Amino acid sequence: MKKIIILIIVFFLSACNSNIETYNIDNTKLKNINNPETSKIKENIVNTQTWKLEKNNIELNNKISNTKEKYALKWLIISWTIHLKNDEYFSALKNFLDAYKKQKWDPKIEKRIADTYFLMKKWNKAFEYYDEIDDPKIIYKDKYIKSYFYSFDLNKLKHNKSYLSWAINKINNIKILNKEEKFYYSNSLVCIKDFSLCKKNYQDYLEQEKIINFQWLKDIQKALEDYKNFKIDELYFKNTLIVWAFFKNDLYTPVIILGEKILKEKPNYKPILKMIAQSYFELWDYQNAKKYLTKYYALDSNDKDVLYLLAIISQKTHDFVLSNIYLSKAEKLWYQPVSNINRLQIYNAYILDDSGKILSNFDKLINNQEKPLFNDLVLATYYNLINWNISQWEKYAQLWMTLYPKREDFYWFEWWILIEKNSLEQAKIILEKWNRINHNNALINLNLWRLEEKKWNNITAKLYYKRAIKLDNWWEISKISAKKLEQLEKNNTSSWTTNTWVIN
Repeated sequence: MKKIIILIIVFFLSACNSNIETYNIDNTKLKNINNPETSKIKENIVNTQTWKLEKNNIELNNKISNTKEKYALKWLIISWTIHLKNDEYFSALKNFLDAYKKQKWDPKIEKRIADTYFLMKKWNKAFEYYDEIDDPKIIYKDKYIKSYFYSFDLNKLKHNKSYLSWAINKINNIKILNKEEKFYYSNSLVCIKDFSLCKKNYQDYLEQEKIINFQWLKDIQKALEDYKNFKIDELYFKNTLIVWAFFKNDLYTPVIILGEKILKEKPNYKPILKMIAQSYFELWDYQNAKKYLTKYYALDSNDKDVLYLLAIISQKTHDFVLSNIYLSKAEKLWYQPVSNINRLQIYNAYILDDSGKILSNFDKLINNQEKPLFNDLVLATYYNLINWNISQWEKYAQLWMTLYPKREDFYWFEWWILIEKNSLEQAKIILEKWNRINHNNALINLNLWRLEEKKWNNITAKLYYKRAIKLDNWWEISKISAKKLEQLEKNNTSSWTTNTWVIN
């Protein structure tokens, strides 16, 4: 039972764990991408053009920030009553599929099935069900087209012309896409076959159409304007502007293929290495993501964002020691927010079964926050409690009560301490109070079991334990149920004490 709550970390960390940052194009880096022999005249030309990219840089930082927030939430959301895990996706999916058998072609059910597959990163199945939906009011167009692009076989797109032609024709037959969208997406695949032709197609279309409504096409329009205005000979640099326009809108398939073509001309071009790495990561291809990040790391071993990403990929590929090495180095380079590093270090320490590191990293996590997040504080409090680090537990408990006085979750820890100290009557008073308020709380029933077991009321203890299992939404109580119930059965012969509390 000592690991019930810390195991919740596993559920959230195993699904997440990526905070990926891409590249920044600023004056210094623009100079660095040119050869040392580049003349000062050329540098001046570059400098006069970089203002055009400043907005791109701001947008890039916003994208990075959003990515951080998205993945950080997966580490932080810890609920007492429910958690989201692939097992739950499978359970939900089964129910949706069963309903679909009874109501074939129901678009609302098809959307639920498609959305669930999308969350599970099952791109092929997601697109299959999105493609069945005819009602444009129901379908979420962005997920629909992304599931289509993410489901491509990249190797076939690169080398099989008939497969590429089929992919382009399919886009032109998607009913819910308007004229601009069909052109944008289909021509993005033309880029894979012929980059020059696709740029010409975009340019011709944009010259013909005076009013453009689709934002992603507007991004291409701006990239082409920058492309035209840059008075630099290097084609790889100009083509990167187009790749960036795809990348900022999560169109990872052309980013990977076009980026790899740019690397043939400029093998060590760091912005492209980063974009390809993130694209592979978002598609859940960690091996290829690691391949390109490792190349980047060989060029710049002090890029804290790359270090952080390598730490996450190492964690996902179960190399937790290497993950810690990357995290420590990123921490020394002042990676921000450092709390994200601390959470990953806690997870690694948990997997490596290092209680000392878990406690020290929790201490860093709490101290690094001006106002510790509730979910961080609850886990820090709990883990210090089960390791009998009482002085630290009391410190966190006091902080908890100061910052979050209305959160009733704290009382569970109070019950635990009272029961462990054999202050059973005091624990009983508090538990009876909270049981009257909410007798359907698994934690209350779990502590009632512990209380009754301490008093050798094993029959009542067994009833509370069974109820706790029934109410358990983590599945953690259930994992130890068979062994514990067997023990309670054996203890029943030694105590027949009845209890006056009523279990509803």
